[in-house]
Amino acid sequence: LNYPKNNFHLVVGLQCIYYILNIKKFLEKEVFRILKPGGKFIFSFFSKQHDYQKYIEKDAKGISFFSKKHPNKRLVGAKLYSPKNKKELLDKFKIFKKVKLFTTKSNQTMINECWWYVVGEK
Repeated sequence: LNYPKNNFHLVVGLQCIYYILNIKKFLEKEVFRILKPGGKFIFSFFSKQHDYQKYIEKDAKGISFFSKKHPNKRLVGAKLYSPKNKKELLDKFKIFKKVKLFTTKSNQTMINECWWYVVGEK
């Protein structure tokens, strides 16, 4: 990210950060760098109950991607970080303090949306 060190009080990545495949490196090298001391973050990830899980497959190298069955054809083949469980996801945030994960669920759209949100601070 092309920003100076210790520049932001808040970094938000909702419904996007999982497209970064080396998420741990991104968090440690970029998010940690640009957050001010005490700066906070929030990121969202598909939980295991999200309807999109049925469209996620893994290739021979273990990289997750959206299958041809995905209803949004623009996303077919898109690679994404898809953690096995909450512990694996939280392990990516060890460099930060006060890290918490919470889940939200909604059936207000045509799909069952269930998100994991990770919050914490530098």
